[in-house]
Amino acid sequence: MSQDKNPGNPVRTFRQRGAYVTGWVLVGVFLVVLVALAVASGLEVGATAFLLAAAGVVWLILVRPAVRLSADGVRLENLVRDIRMTWPAVDMTEARWNLKVVSPEGDAYSSWAVSAQRPKMTGGVTPTPGGQLLPTTGTDVPMGQEHRSGSAGAVASAIDEAKADYERAVAKGAIAEQKPEIHRTVSPVAAAGWAACLLAVVIGFLSL
Repeated sequence: MSQDKNPGNPVRTFRQRGAYVTGWVLVGVFLVVLVALAVASGLEVGATAFLLAAAGVVWLILVRPAVRLSADGVRLENLVRDIRMTWPAVDMTEARWNLKVVSPEGDAYSSWAVSAQRPKMTGGVTPTPGGQLLPTTGTDVPMGQEHRSGSAGAVASAIDEAKADYERAVAKGAIAEQKPEIHRTVSPVAAAGWAACLLAVVIGFLSL
C-alpha cells in the first residue's frame, strides 16, 4: 500500500505486492534482454517489437491494476475499465475469492489488483514439522487470524473503515453528503497501452 502526496485529498493505493513486484521484475528482464540484443547484434525490428509488447502486457496485467481510496470514494483500476464509486454507492465489500465492492442495488464490482489470500495465524501458536499450527503451551496469548497486507480481506477492511469515517464526518457536518454515483469508463492509459502492445505484435510478425 502507498499514499499519494496530496495533502488536500490523500489517496491510499492498494496492490498485491507479489504481483506488483513480479511485474516490475519481468519488465526489467525484458528491457535488459532488449539492451543485450541491441549491444550484441543491433536492434532488430521483430525482436524489439515482441519484447516491448511482452513488457507492456506484463505492466498492464500485473503493475497498473490498483484500488485507490480517497475522500471522494473508491476507484478500481482494472485491465481496461476504471470504476469510480462515491461512498454512498458503496454498500458492502466481499473478499472470498477477490475483492468486490457491492452497491446498494446489489451490483458487484471486482478488482483485478487484489485477490484473497490465506490469513496469517497470530497469537500463541507454534508451527510443527508437518506444517500444522498448534497452541503454544504456557502462554495466555489467544490464537487469531490476521489478513495479509494487500489481500482482499485487508483492503475490504480498509474500505469499510474509510466509509465509516465518511459517514461520521457527514453526521458531524464536517463535510457535505455525496450523491451515490458509479462511473465505469475505459481507461485512456490502459486503452493506449493495449493498442500499443497489439501494434507491436503486428509489427513483429510483419518483420519475420
